Amino acid sequence: MKPPFRPLAAALLATLIAGPALAASHLPEPVVTRQSLMRLFTHNLALLGGMAQGKIEYDAELAQKAADSIVALTGVDQSRMWPAGTDNFEIEGTRALPELWDNLPDLVERNMKLQEAAVTFAQSAGSGLEAMRGSFGPLVGVCGACHKRYRSSQEQ
Repeated sequence: MKPPFRPLAAALLATLIAGPALAASHLPEPVVTRQSLMRLFTHNLALLGGMAQGKIEYDAELAQKAADSIVALTGVDQSRMWPAGTDNFEIEGTRALPELWDNLPDLVERNMKLQEAAVTFAQSAGSGLEAMRGSFGPLVGVCGACHKRYRSSQEQ
């Protein structure tokens, strides 16, 4: 059984990262918070991607911790991170496309798929490099599919 504090720890870490950025940012708090969450995803995915590509030596314990962090991050409540008017046509500094707000049920469904892919990935991440590689692609694919649909390639 996994400790129940992991999602809380992930949320606290996101808050600690977002705090200083929020103070120095012109962006609304929900945008800074969601960008901080995405940076935490990127932080963990970059490590795992480096291992999968052979650029970083595979470390089962480290891979498992990063995978568990991703699972925890998928459980963070994002409901207040996506208020209307925080797309890249309304404010500078975000890449979120306006279409996202027309399709919030799709976003919720995509997040559920991300949670499922993260759990599947976490079951293999610490089991060896080949096992990790086998489930890494599907996880990244879920992330990429959402970004392809709802994220601009550049800030407006």
